[in-house]
Amino acid sequence: MRLPASSGLNIPFLLGVVPLTAGLSIFLVWLATDWKWLPLIGIATLYLSFGSVLAGLAWLGVWILKMRRSRDRPRAGLTRQTIVVAAVLVVNFPVAGGILWTAHSLATRYTVTIRNRSSAAIQSAALNGGGVSLEIGRIAPGGRITEKFHIVHDGTLVFSWEQSDRKLQVIVDDYVTKGWGGHKQIDVSTAGLIEVQSNTR
Repeated sequence: MRLPASSGLNIPFLLGVVPLTAGLSIFLVWLATDWKWLPLIGIATLYLSFGSVLAGLAWLGVWILKMRRSRDRPRAGLTRQTIVVAAVLVVNFPVAGGILWTAHSLATRYTVTIRNRSSAAIQSAALNGGGVSLEIGRIAPGGRITEKFHIVHDGTLVFSWEQSDRKLQVIVDDYVTKGWGGHKQIDVSTAGLIEVQSNTR
């Protein structure tokens, strides 16, 4: 994005475009890597960006007043450049809101991956607990399925299924509650052993 032709608008433009670029970059890197320390950097950037945008809007307001009192600046050029800079500053707010909403949704989302490593199909698979009731159905031998959901209230998350004429169940998480996310992987092996382990997003 190019700087405005007027040098008086360069500072408010940069005060808008720098936090916008930094915020989006941090968010996209977090989505790609899930580095645990990035949200802290993101929160710090959010506060700094808020101050930067407010400073940019104040600077822009002062510049507009000065230009309106000056007879040397063409009004058409003033209006066009001002709209561009104002848009760059203001767009920070909805973008920040969208990033916060998405980050919260992902952070509080529970993900369960079920892998059938046995030679028999899993039938009537289901996840229940914490206000969640998911009918998964059949998982073929060697198959894998991932379910993503949000916990509604306190409870115990349980995975149940039928296999080789047996009804089985295992506790995925002994305590879940609204606003908490998690990542679990369930392995059903050939020996009939079930392993539940924490996994990354």
